[in-house]
Amino acid sequence: MRLGTLVVAPGVKRAVSIDLTTYIAPDSISGTPSWAGATGLTVSGAALGTGDVASCYVIPSQEGVDYNLVCTVTLNSTATEEFLIVIQCRTGEEDPRLTR
Repeated sequence: MRLGTLVVAPGVKRAVSIDLTTYIAPDSISGTPSWAGATGLTVSGAALGTGDVASCYVIPSQEGVDYNLVCTVTLNSTATEEFLIVIQCRTGEEDPRLTR
């Protein structure tokens, strides 16, 4: 399931979080979510927070490239779900509300 797009400048470390409650209720996540990114997108720090919020950090490397970031979760019902976020690597186009 595609969830949306996030714009991040090259070389900038950005936190990515997904509140999965809406997508998986009434089920819940079993274990830690797995995050995978395309070549050129560094992904680290996978975690599961309170209330089934999956998170990680990403660092895109090449200006003008769109990277697919996939979060895979296993549910307590043993089903597996995948969630896609497109990371657009662009200089000077970050949403100012997201700048840290």
